[in-house]
Amino acid sequence: MIRDLGKKELQRYSVQRVIDRQFKGMAMDGLEKELSDEADLSSGGRKAEGCIVPWEIFAGKASRRDLSVGTFGAGGALVGLDIREPIDVLRNKTVCLRLGAQVLSGLSSNCAIPRVTGTVTAQALPESATLTKSTPVLDQILLVPHRVGAWCDFSRQLLLQASLSVEGFVRNDILRTLGVKYDYLMLQGAGANSEPTGILNTAGIGSLTFGGGATWAQILAFEKSLGQANADTVDGRFGYATTPNVRAKWKGVPKIGSTFPVFFWEDLGDGSADGKVNGYRATASNQILADAVVFGNWMELVFAFFGAGPDLMSNPYSRDTDGVVRVTANSYIDVAVRHAPSFCWSADSGAQ
Repeated sequence: MIRDLGKKELQRYSVQRVIDRQFKGMAMDGLEKELSDEADLSSGGRKAEGCIVPWEIFAGKASRRDLSVGTFGAGGALVGLDIREPIDVLRNKTVCLRLGAQVLSGLSSNCAIPRVTGTVTAQALPESATLTKSTPVLDQILLVPHRVGAWCDFSRQLLLQASLSVEGFVRNDILRTLGVKYDYLMLQGAGANSEPTGILNTAGIGSLTFGGGATWAQILAFEKSLGQANADTVDGRFGYATTPNVRAKWKGVPKIGSTFPVFFWEDLGDGSADGKVNGYRATASNQILADAVVFGNWMELVFAFFGAGPDLMSNPYSRDTDGVVRVTANSYIDVAVRHAPSFCWSADSGAQ
């Protein structure tokens, strides 16, 4: 497994340097080589096609964008300027890791997590009576790699002329955007067409239908769904996730019986856009479709990362006659819900 990166190492690491050395046909060296070699060793000696970028470097959806010097809005704005931090695109907020999903990183083989589905039976009986034998029942959660990747093109002139701004563009347009895709797959992965199975498509999760405007009783029914399945564990990290539209609606709906208006969605008071619903943290993001609402114990969601990070590879030949270098990132992940009843997802909109 790749070592934990300190703040200084994270600042020193340069994705632009990785691309530049690959582009020039030079061997990797320095911190970038050290970390890529460590990742190779942790994967049983299987060599990366390009250079492994530690997944701590990014926060990230597969994107496709062409950058060139000649067009101001697509790269030319970077040349000849001392740009320290590029202005990022407005992305969907990620939800799952913020609410408490667990991360397994550095996996190299398929991973099976045993799960108890039935327990031994306790009995009350007379002093000399014989206990009836019982045995626990187990199954497995199997984690296998699903490929998630992204690529974009950079002009050679941009790589030659641009300063640190290229570093920001690479991280934002390829690596950080992968994280948004991971989050979407954790929430709504189809479990088909090469996608892992996200919460929404996990068999056995709870379901609630609003059938009209949300009521306080229905808000409480999310919590009730978990409690009836013994999924309201004492050590969980519970929270709501929905869309900005639902948040706006619920901020104007008062609870019944309050002397002064107390609304469904309350201020969390930590300076973030997150709020509080029924005492639990609530977040809003366009990651969730159709104004659905999901409540759950987010520690029950597992995000598995195979390898130490995305495999970043630059190819100066695919479009060499155009003066363009293609940069590709490939990663391998999986998603699992440890206990399906730990989540309840609305079948319709919470903003009716």
